[in-house]
Amino acid sequence: MHRLVAVNPSSEKLIYAQNLMQSAMNLLESEFHRVLKENKQYLHPESVSLRSCRSSRRFSTSDSDAMDDLKMIADCMISTGYAKECVNVYKTVRRSIVDETLHNLSVERLTLHQIQKMDWEILEPKIKSWLQAAKLAVRKLFFGERILADHVFSSSTNIVEASFTDITQEGALALFAFPEHAAKIKKLSPEKMFRFLDMYESLANLFVEIESIFYFDSAAAVRSQVINSLAKLGDAVRFMMNDFETAIQKEASKTLIVGGGVHPLTRYVMNYLSFLADYDESISVIFENWQLTVPSPLPEDLYSSPVSKRIAWVILLTLCKIDGKAQPYKDVALSYLFLANNLQYVVVKVRSSNLRLLLGDDWVVKHEAKVNQYAFFFFFS
Repeated sequence: MHRLVAVNPSSEKLIYAQNLMQSAMNLLESEFHRVLKENKQYLHPESVSLRSCRSSRRFSTSDSDAMDDLKMIADCMISTGYAKECVNVYKTVRRSIVDETLHNLSVERLTLHQIQKMDWEILEPKIKSWLQAAKLAVRKLFFGERILADHVFSSSTNIVEASFTDITQEGALALFAFPEHAAKIKKLSPEKMFRFLDMYESLANLFVEIESIFYFDSAAAVRSQVINSLAKLGDAVRFMMNDFETAIQKEASKTLIVGGGVHPLTRYVMNYLSFLADYDESISVIFENWQLTVPSPLPEDLYSSPVSKRIAWVILLTLCKIDGKAQPYKDVALSYLFLANNLQYVVVKVRSSNLRLLLGDDWVVKHEAKVNQYAFFFFFS
């Protein structure tokens, strides 16, 4: 045919062959569309991802037949110069599936302005929903779409990149922008920190998979969005931690605890820190380069990391407050009992939580000795 084109481009035989080729490609395009539409169940990203693994790429018979049919049609159309028509059909069908799946996962395309106007009672359920959606979207939806594109367009890496990015990028950006927008809300308070740590931890745990799935140059915006969201979540956590420390410093209740029992401030701070320590990996990263400014330096040899030092400082801050609240007791023995009970509560909380891993056994031993000292003064006052 190429020789005929060179010799006589207006040849009837050439025109006939071209028309025949066009008809054949139209039929293939229709068949490609039919296979995509009629095998939606087998070609759903979740189905593809569940039936595959990165190393073996094994599929069920139905999956394999449909995917192989698509691959054969795509190979034929691409090799004969009809790649654009093939890719357009593929993108139209697959984008609708991605959009529908994200909608079913309650992923909304919310702007920063919309999120900032939300009350926390509305935003918090959306964060919970996002936490579930993020895992499913990355490990099922986007992973499955990537496997399918790799298989169908295996003859052209450029087509894999262009089609996959075009199909998934808009939805991925909407999904991964949500934490950044949420982290910019104006009314951040210490009680909200754990939801933001949940999002940080989820994104951090998914980051390697996201990088692997969206490794194309054209998907750089997706990777950048994830990095930006992690950074803004870290900023929000540091802001709320600073507010938490400030709230402790400003706590000024005068009520004496009957019988020298545990003060509500001690319970609140230690319960908060115990929960915080459950996110030890995340806060270790978030607090890593956050400078701690304290009136007097803490002993360096006791604390192995910035997060350990900060938690030790918060506990010290709390214990200083408790020392001040012991002063109004007229009975000296009762004041020592108050100090012993509160410090014992702190030590028990540290010993029974991840705080022990952060502060170390030496910290526990040191403060247990102080509890015994307070108890001694109580008995002999």
